[in-house]
Amino acid sequence: EETSAKERVSIVQGESLTDALRANPASVLSFTLDAEGTCEECANGFKAGCAVSCALMGKEYSEDKDQGESEDRASFLFAMEIDREMQVEDPNWKRFWRSHQGTILQFLLIFMYMPSTLAYPILQELYKKYYGKPTVWDADLKLDCPSYGIDVCVAHGCALNKQNECYEKAGLLYTKQSLLITQNFCEIVCIFLLAKYLRGSFKDCINPQKTFRFAPAGACFGIQAVFGFFAMEEMGADAYSLYAQASIIVLTLAWSIMFKVRLSGPVWMGVLTIVVGMVGFNMSDASTTPKGLMFIGLKIMCQCFACIYAELFMKTDPEVLYIQMAWIKPVELLVTMIMTVFMSTVVKVENVLFVEGTPKTMTAVQAITELGYFHHWSWLTVVIMCFNMGDTFMTATVAKKFDSVVKGVAGVADIIYPTQFLMFFIKRPDYTPLMVISGIVIILGAFNFVLAKGGMRRSHRRKEEIAGLKAELGKATGYGAA
Repeated sequence: EETSAKERVSIVQGESLTDALRANPASVLSFTLDAEGTCEECANGFKAGCAVSCALMGKEYSEDKDQGESEDRASFLFAMEIDREMQVEDPNWKRFWRSHQGTILQFLLIFMYMPSTLAYPILQELYKKYYGKPTVWDADLKLDCPSYGIDVCVAHGCALNKQNECYEKAGLLYTKQSLLITQNFCEIVCIFLLAKYLRGSFKDCINPQKTFRFAPAGACFGIQAVFGFFAMEEMGADAYSLYAQASIIVLTLAWSIMFKVRLSGPVWMGVLTIVVGMVGFNMSDASTTPKGLMFIGLKIMCQCFACIYAELFMKTDPEVLYIQMAWIKPVELLVTMIMTVFMSTVVKVENVLFVEGTPKTMTAVQAITELGYFHHWSWLTVVIMCFNMGDTFMTATVAKKFDSVVKGVAGVADIIYPTQFLMFFIKRPDYTPLMVISGIVIILGAFNFVLAKGGMRRSHRRKEEIAGLKAELGKATGYGAA
């Protein structure tokens, strides 16, 4: 049955979560996924270019409204309102999270959260290593790429690097759009089933008017997903995670211009540091192609536009994130299908695939038509799709309970772990000293940006509190004079 408002209020006011779960399991799940006004990330929790959460840029400051009162916090990991709610529910909550065991557990939770944000680029690298070469799929296929000349290298199914050396390229052989289409369809099914379980029907998920209103955001998320997979085809996960930090630059500039927000000096210093690091890293990056940089640039532009659109329109809607996702996911699915045709007929992005031992240049539509929808899929492809879906649903569930600044720091730290840590075992990067220094500069700049932005939010909240106290004092003075 649909969870009643009375049940939700009883949970908020401190009724035992254990008792509520025994009485009605759907009520607690509904409180986690369906509570309105509990978190700024309900409409703005998407990640920009695999870097920072858009909520860190928000105009409103509801999530961090009490962060200045650090003495009342039991933990540094959870948002203040979640922390206070659990202190009411469990008297031992504060004592546990302030203990050594609680502190260690918080770091472990962050350690577990970090891989979820960059898991699928790492999985893409694993696919390239174990399934990305044509010889893996055809045991009779013989490729002697180093013996081919420059003029016939690509025609024989090999690739040229920047030193004009012919080699057997390991890539994403499956059609990226087929994975995204399947993923969007599965996400829509999961959202509808979740709505059926929590609300008793699908009616809230079907709203043509809201779907039309949120269509630009859905279209941008669909386009950026396609560009993101194309970018990962052209670069490794390590380079992808570093170049993705450019979203901080784009989003900051667009946000400050669009909403006329004055940013502090430390925030701009962080942005400038990232720019310097990007330039230095790219100067020594011989593996990333210009096409890869173009794709990740287009991905970041589309996703930053979607974040701004969410700030302008989606946050004004009272519905929760998973219902909003039900409105925009059909548009994202449709746009992904359109992008498949567009990139095959207009732009003509082509890959060399082997058909019966013969290399053939094919677009996505041609590959699906001739080789099948699930060509070159493996169990790892399914895992990639599931992890990509999991990142979306984590935003709607677990991640919204965490403090936004902590999530921002974790989003930057995952450049080191899991990306650089796992890449060392998958395919050891060959970094020049300039690339190492530039990577460190990018990471430090991103850390500086996240922490400075969090400081701005706390400062803004304190100013609002002071203004409110002055207004109350003015009213009290007026009453006294009367």
